[in-house]
Amino acid sequence: MRNFDIEQAQAIYANAIKYPQGDARDDSVKRIHEYLSDAGYDLNDDATYALLDKGLTKAQFEEQAFIATTHMITKAFMHTQTVDTRNYGGWLVPGRRYYGMENLLRLLDEHADTIENHSDTIGTDRYHNALLDFVMTEYRNGGLQEYQATLKVDYAVRTFHDLQELTKEALNAKDRGTLDHYLRQATDSAKRLDNLMADFSKDQKAEVLQRTEQTEKSLKNSRKSLALTFARYAVTHDIVPKWEPIFLGYQRALEELDNAGVNLNAKSTFKAIGMDAKTFWDNYSKQIEWLKEPGRVYGVPEKIYAPTPKL
Repeated sequence: MRNFDIEQAQAIYANAIKYPQGDARDDSVKRIHEYLSDAGYDLNDDATYALLDKGLTKAQFEEQAFIATTHMITKAFMHTQTVDTRNYGGWLVPGRRYYGMENLLRLLDEHADTIENHSDTIGTDRYHNALLDFVMTEYRNGGLQEYQATLKVDYAVRTFHDLQELTKEALNAKDRGTLDHYLRQATDSAKRLDNLMADFSKDQKAEVLQRTEQTEKSLKNSRKSLALTFARYAVTHDIVPKWEPIFLGYQRALEELDNAGVNLNAKSTFKAIGMDAKTFWDNYSKQIEWLKEPGRVYGVPEKIYAPTPKL
C-alpha cells in the first residue's frame, strides 16, 4: 500500500537535499521530518532515513542537509547579482536586489554560526567553497549589511520615480478600468515608500530626498494628495473587488487617508473627496453595520473609524 507521507518526503529529499545543486528551501528539512513523523517513524533511527534513499543514515542526511543549506546561501547571493536584461536596459532591478539581499542576510543570521563551526571543507565543489567563504567574510565584516543599506536607498529612489509615473497615469486615465489599475498600483508604491522611509536613518532619508529632489514636506503633501485622490474614487467609483458592495470603498478610503496622515475631521478633506462629511460618515456606518451582520465573510475591520466629536 502506498504511503503518501513517505512519498512526499522522498520527493523533497530527491529534489532538495540529495544533490548539492538541488532546489533546497528554508523548510525542506522541516517538511521531510514532518512527513516522516506523520508516517509514524522515529527521526533518531537510521532506518527511517533509509526510507528516503537506500543505505542513507541520519548522520549522512544531516551532512547532506547542511551542504544543501550552504548552496542555498551561495545561490541567494548570486541572485542579488543577476542582471534582468528585459528591464531597465540590463540594469540590476533595485527591488529584486534589495529583497534578495534581505533574504540572504536572513539565511546567514540563521545558519552562519553552524557554518563556521563546521569543518573547513564542505563537499568537493571548490568554487562553491570559495564563494561561500567570500559571503561569510563579507557577512562577518559588515560588508553585506552595508551593501543592503545602499540597496535600500536605491530601492526607495526607484520606488519614488515609479510612484510618480503611476500617479501620472492614474490622473490621466480615460476610463474606470485604467484608473482603477493605476490607482491601486500607485497606492501600493506609496505604502512601500512610506515603509522604507520609516526605517531609514537621518542620513539615508537625506540621501533619498537629495536624489529625488524632494523635501520631507513635499513628499508628505504628495502622499496626502494621492490618498485624497484614492478616497475620492473609492467612494464614487468602487475601487474595491467587484464582489464587494460599493460602500466597502469607504473603509479603504479611510485607511488610505489615515496612512497618509490626512486629517479625517477637516472640512477640506471632505471637500477634496467631493462629499459632505455627514453623508460620508453615514455611509461608512452603514458599511460597518453590514459587516457586523451574521454570516458576512469579510469580517469587521481591525480599525473602525469615527469622526472626532466637536467640543
